[in-house]
Amino acid sequence: MTDTKSLKLRRRGKKGRFSRYSNTLSTIIEASRPETEVKEALEHFQSAFEEVQTAHEEFAEQIVDDAEFEIEERWMNEIHSEFSRLKIECKQYLHRVEPQETSTPPPSSSTSAPPPSSSASAPSSSGTSSFKLEKLKLPKFKGDVREYNIFKTDFVHLSSIYTDRDAVTLLRSCLEGKPAEMLRGVSDYKAAWKFLDAIYGSHRFLADAVLNDINTFRALREGEDGRFCELTQLVLRSHNTMKDVGHEADMDNPQVLATIEKSCTLKTRRFGSVI
Repeated sequence: MTDTKSLKLRRRGKKGRFSRYSNTLSTIIEASRPETEVKEALEHFQSAFEEVQTAHEEFAEQIVDDAEFEIEERWMNEIHSEFSRLKIECKQYLHRVEPQETSTPPPSSSTSAPPPSSSASAPSSSGTSSFKLEKLKLPKFKGDVREYNIFKTDFVHLSSIYTDRDAVTLLRSCLEGKPAEMLRGVSDYKAAWKFLDAIYGSHRFLADAVLNDINTFRALREGEDGRFCELTQLVLRSHNTMKDVGHEADMDNPQVLATIEKSCTLKTRRFGSVI
């Protein structure tokens, strides 16, 4: 039987190979290399990951202590997350370049029409665009309840082309702090959103945070015209935040209006009543 130390060293060697292919694939994508070159690098990268996975399983079978096993499983989960993240990034890149690599239509057999002028504003013979669209970056969420709704909307839109298994891995990579801790070990995509919705999707929690922003805004003093603009922006932003979740009525009530008035000077109150 192979001893545990030898299996761990073997796994470490496979991890080094995986890291090298990961760096290679990232470099190729960043350099906007052709589709065939990217696909070849992806095959090597995927093969290297499978070797790490096999070596890890052989090593993990020899671990008796539960606490040590959990530590090694977290190690493998990080490798899997890196694999899924880069694989998804690779798919995004191929999705962008594949429509451009269409075959050139055969020349017309007719001789009556002259060839197009070289000065015409037509696509180049390679069929590729003369400019590149900037790659969309996935949103990040650190636990601010005010940002949760727009984060979820953006993420669901950008990840709609992936399977649930890839999407949940991608979702975990977009979380930081407490939200990331909540989803540690969660592999079900729908369950992941249920966990997040339970804490950050509650409109009552959102309303409390928004109203607290207004309550803690320091009252204006005479001559602070700049801070009056800040207060106006805060109120508008708070109203739009509640409107996005369908609860703008939490802002449109006498209690909130009274709180806003307390933050204003007599001059700004009169100004507000005029407009």
